[in-house]
Amino acid sequence: MRDKIANLIRQLCQDVDWAERRRAALALGRLSGKEAVVALKQGLKDPDDDVLQAVVISLAKIRDASVIEDLLKPKLLSSRNADVRWATVLALGKLGGTRAIDPLVNMLEDQDWAVRNAAAVALVEAVRVLMEEGGEEVVKRLIRLLSTEDEQVYEAVAKALSRMGEVSRDLLEEHLFSASPRVRRAVAKVMGELNEAEFVPALLRAIDDPEREVRSAVTQSLGEIGDLRAIELLVARLGDSDKGVCQRAVEALIKIGCEAVPSLIDALEHNKSRILRKNILVSLGKLKDPRAIVPAMNNLGNSYFVVRRAAAEALVEIGQDVTDQLAEILSPPRFPVQPLVEELLATGNLRVRLRLIRALGELKDSRAVPALKSLLDLPESPVVETVQDALEKIACAAWARVDALTVLGEIGGNRAVKMAIEALKDPNQDVRKAAILVLGKLRDSRAINPLLGVLGSQYEELRRGSTRVLGIIGGRSPRVAKAINELLVSDRSLEVRAEAARALGRLLNVSSIPILIEALNDPYWTVREHAENALNNFGQKAVKALVEALGSEHDFVRVRSSRILGNIGGSAAIRALEIVLEDPREAEEVLKIAQQSLKLMQEMEKTKPGGGKR
Repeated sequence: MRDKIANLIRQLCQDVDWAERRRAALALGRLSGKEAVVALKQGLKDPDDDVLQAVVISLAKIRDASVIEDLLKPKLLSSRNADVRWATVLALGKLGGTRAIDPLVNMLEDQDWAVRNAAAVALVEAVRVLMEEGGEEVVKRLIRLLSTEDEQVYEAVAKALSRMGEVSRDLLEEHLFSASPRVRRAVAKVMGELNEAEFVPALLRAIDDPEREVRSAVTQSLGEIGDLRAIELLVARLGDSDKGVCQRAVEALIKIGCEAVPSLIDALEHNKSRILRKNILVSLGKLKDPRAIVPAMNNLGNSYFVVRRAAAEALVEIGQDVTDQLAEILSPPRFPVQPLVEELLATGNLRVRLRLIRALGELKDSRAVPALKSLLDLPESPVVETVQDALEKIACAAWARVDALTVLGEIGGNRAVKMAIEALKDPNQDVRKAAILVLGKLRDSRAINPLLGVLGSQYEELRRGSTRVLGIIGGRSPRVAKAINELLVSDRSLEVRAEAARALGRLLNVSSIPILIEALNDPYWTVREHAENALNNFGQKAVKALVEALGSEHDFVRVRSSRILGNIGGSAAIRALEIVLEDPREAEEVLKIAQQSLKLMQEMEKTKPGGGKR
C-alpha cells in the first residue's frame, strides 16, 4: 500500500501527461492518510484545470479539515474553469462548515448555474449545522444570510430561525427594520411562525413597509398570531395597492374571527375606496356574521361594480334568509313621477328646475331618465351637474335591484320566483334582464307566461334572454313553441333568431320542424347552423320533412338537409339521398354533402346487428 501511494504521489507531481496526473489524483482520493493529503495539497498548484478539478474532488472525499484554507484561495473559487469552481464549492460544502459560508454566499452569484446550485446546496447544509450549534451569534449570522437572493437558502434560514427556541426577540425586532427587504420579509415570517403576542407591536409598526412582499409577510404573521390589537391596521391593509397584500389581510381577519366585524363595518361606512370596500365585503362574507347583512344591502347600489358584486356575494355567503330585505329593494316605485317630469320640461325657472331634478334623483325612478338626459345639453352648468348627480342616483338604485336579483337567484325559494317575475315589469332594462337570468336559474314553470310577454319587447337582449329561458322551462307547452316559432320566422335580430333555433331544438315540438327547415336558408350563418343542430335533435320525426326539403329551390336548404339526414340515418334517408345523387343538374356542393352523408349512413348500417348481410 505504501509503495502504491508513493507511486501515485510521484505520478501526480512529476508525470508530464495531464491525463496520468488526473488519474493519480482521483486514485489518491480513494485512499487515506497524511501523505495522500500532502500530495493532493501540492497538486493544487497543477497548471491543468482537469487535474486541478480531480485534486479538489479527492480532497473532498478524504474529508481532512486542514485543507479548508487551501480551498478558500481565489485560485480555485475564481478559476476561469467552471468545473474547478463547481468542485471547490462541493468540497467546501462537505468540509468548510461555518467558515465557508461567506465564500459560498459569493458563489451564489456565479455565472454558471451548476456552481450556483452547488453553492446553494452547500449553504443549506451549513444552515443546518448552524442551527444545531445554536446561540445568539448563530442567530445573527443566520439573519445576515436572509439577504441572499437564492430561494433555497432563504427558505432554509427562515425555517431554521423559526425552529430555534433561543431566538432573541430583541434581535428579531431589530432586523424587522433591516435595510434589506428580504431580511425584513423573512423576520416577519419567522415572527408569525413563532406565534408570540410579544411580536405584535413590532409587526404593527412594520405593516406599512414600502415593499409589498414585506407587507404581505407582516400581514400574514399578524393573522397567524391572531391578536385583536391588529384588527384596525389589518382592515386598513384591505385597501393596499397590492392585490396579494389585500388577500393576506382578508385571510388574517378571517383567522381573527367575528371580533373583527365591528371594525370592518365601521370602515365600510367611512371609506370610499372601491378596493377597500370590496375587500371589506369579501371579509364580512367569509366571516358569515349576520351583523353584516344591512351594510352589505346598503352596498348593492354602490357606483362601483366590484363593490356591488362583493356585496351580493357576501349576502349569499352569510347564508341567512334576506328575502324580506331584498323585497324592499325590489319594490316598485310608488310615487308618480310623470307630473314631476312634465313640470321639469315645462318650467323655465332655474331654481324650480334644480329642485325638480334633485327630487327625481331622490325618487330613483328609471322612468325619469329620458327627461333628465334631455337636459344635459343645456348651457347652465348647475343644471348639468345636478342632472348628472340625479342620473347616478337612479343608476345606483337600478344596480341595487340587479344585484338583489342576483342574490335571489342564489337563495332560491318560492318567493324568489314571484319577486323575479314581478321584476320583469321594472322600468329599467338591466333589471328586467337580471330578472330573466334569475328565472332561468330557478327554472320554475310559473315564469312561462310572464316570459312569453317579454318576447314582444323592443329590446333585443330581453327577447333573446326570454327565448333562452323558455327553451329551458317551456317543456311541452304548445304556446311556447308557437311563440318561438314566430320569433324564428320574423324577428329582426339574428341573435334572437339564433336563440330561437336553439330553444326549438330543446323543446322538440314537431310544429317547429318546417319552421326550422325554412331557417336553413336564413341570411346569417349562425341562424342556419343552430337550425341545423336543432333539426338533428328531432331524429326520425324530422326525416319526412327533410326529404321534402331536398327539393327546395335554395342550395343552403338542400345542403344542410342532406347533412342532417346523414346524421339521423334510416332507410328513408338513404333512398332520398340516392335519388339526389342521380340528379345530374344538382349543385356540386349538394352532391358532395349527399355523398358524404350516404357513406356515413352505409357505415352505420354495417355496424348494426346483422349489418352487411343480405
